[in-house]
Amino acid sequence: MFGYSTKHQRSTLRLLIFLFGLLQIAWASNRPIRDDEQTSAMHNIFSPTSPALLDPPVHTPQHLHVNVKRQNGNEPIRNLTNGNAHNMNIEFGMAQYWSFSRREIENEPEYLTTLKNKDKGGSRNDLRKRQKKNNKELEQRTVYISFNTCTQPQPVNDTMGLSVAQLELYVSTNRRNIRPGPTVVNMDQEVILIDQGLGTLELNVTDEFYLGVYAPNVTDNAQRLAWRGSWNYELAVSTKSLVHNKEIERKLFLIDADYSSALLISSNLTEEVGVEVTETPYEMYAYNNAFRNIAKGIENSYCAVRQLSQAAGAAVKMSITKRGQGNFPKQQFHMMSLNSSSVYRVYMTKKGDPREGEAPGGGILYPPVTVYTKSDVNCQVVFDLNFCSEVAYAVPANPTIFGSQNELGSFYDNIAKDWYKNFTTSLQQIPCNATNDAKYSLAKSCDDCAHDYKTWLCAVTIPRCEDFARPGSYLQPRGIGTSFYNKSSGEYVDNEEASDFFINRTLEENVASYKSRNTLIDEVIKPGPYKEIKPCIDLCYSIVQSCPADFGFSCPKDGSFAMMNSYGQRSDNTDGSIKCSYLGAVINLNDANGLLASLSWWRLLALTVATVFLAGIV
Repeated sequence: MFGYSTKHQRSTLRLLIFLFGLLQIAWASNRPIRDDEQTSAMHNIFSPTSPALLDPPVHTPQHLHVNVKRQNGNEPIRNLTNGNAHNMNIEFGMAQYWSFSRREIENEPEYLTTLKNKDKGGSRNDLRKRQKKNNKELEQRTVYISFNTCTQPQPVNDTMGLSVAQLELYVSTNRRNIRPGPTVVNMDQEVILIDQGLGTLELNVTDEFYLGVYAPNVTDNAQRLAWRGSWNYELAVSTKSLVHNKEIERKLFLIDADYSSALLISSNLTEEVGVEVTETPYEMYAYNNAFRNIAKGIENSYCAVRQLSQAAGAAVKMSITKRGQGNFPKQQFHMMSLNSSSVYRVYMTKKGDPREGEAPGGGILYPPVTVYTKSDVNCQVVFDLNFCSEVAYAVPANPTIFGSQNELGSFYDNIAKDWYKNFTTSLQQIPCNATNDAKYSLAKSCDDCAHDYKTWLCAVTIPRCEDFARPGSYLQPRGIGTSFYNKSSGEYVDNEEASDFFINRTLEENVASYKSRNTLIDEVIKPGPYKEIKPCIDLCYSIVQSCPADFGFSCPKDGSFAMMNSYGQRSDNTDGSIKCSYLGAVINLNDANGLLASLSWWRLLALTVATVFLAGIV
């Protein structure tokens, strides 16, 4: 009996082992590929399939290669890792599949674990405390899915006006639907809308889920030949936040542009008083109209903006400034090597910062700014001046006299600084520290007077310059009786448009337009004809209110010749332009509270002859 029992048990054990082996084979042939499995097929996801595509992103740990194992002739299912952007190429009519495993849902993103280990000096803790045992269901957790189209097929004939369709993205939490897509019926799945190259979704999950990426199909061979290249995209899933995202709030603003450069500024980096900011958190990318068609349809994509901008050829110098509203830190961008008479699309981005819980392989894209460069070389942007520190805009210039922005800015800055000394001498005669009974005003102080006078002085000493050909009734022509430097020929020539302008105006009007408001501009710089955005009249009103009546300051009357030719009026700025010049002005941004003001030129004779000479325009 004992021998029979042993033999029977052995046969039963062999049968169980055989059946268990069959179950393992069946399970392995149908499950998604895990990222820790080694395979022989390696796809280089950074190699564009067409020379028409721009250079791919630099190889970083956050842009991962993908191990691929084909299953029974089906398209493989690739593995996504928590917080990493996975980059792939896809051709017309192709489908690609991805999975995000339960283990990745349980884990923290690797960049956060690495950061914590650096802070604590400890080893990696693979699983979160709230993880359940393997044989129990994982508690519900939110994951953040983000998708970017980086490049797309381009029409062979650019003049045909063709635009390629968006890629499609599907997601499934059903184990029976591990390859979600447009051909799947009678099974739960969700479509993630791709808008201008960006798709995002917050999804609550308790277990592994699956994604499918589909490229539009072109059945007609003639239609296929109308396109060159393929798509390149990035797909990311994180348990912390979106790896790719686009902000609706605008945080980038244009200060001004000249014929070869532009100055832009961010919104306040902080509004905490006394906080110093040294790091520049933002990056800038730009492309001109020549690349507009390439970007069409993917302008919401963080990775597309970064790749396409490589063709713009613009160099960007970044710094921190407190100029502008509130005197809070802002990031400043000086774009150089631009083409004249050109239009640029400029984007600001913020790369993911692990210190803020963000994935380093992704980033945030902000709404773009359109920059129009000037056509004439006699307007040049100056900024970061020592005395007139709030000045930042294009001024009358001549590249043959001052070869650099710093030299030109110093010339104007020194004039204003020297003339300000005359004012301080007069202000010292005022009993600024007297008792309330003896003060000239209980509402204003000598500090207010000095501040507002300096603001006005910088505005009228350093005129804001525009191309002479630019139309606008708010623009004041200057230097119409002088020669114009032609960059192409390298010679001074007559400006025909300025000559015609001179003929068609009255003598009184020509007197105001014949020279610059500051004669040193014509004597030293010799910019030739240009148009000036006149200082705002409220710069005058502020000094009348802030300074002692003994100075005799007053402003020109509305509608007078002095008013029309010396000052401009603020507008509602609905068209995004600046109708009058004031320090801190930003194009496409409505006038803000607390902006500074100053006074008119013609009442300063009581102060100093030099100041009258500076501000005089007729």
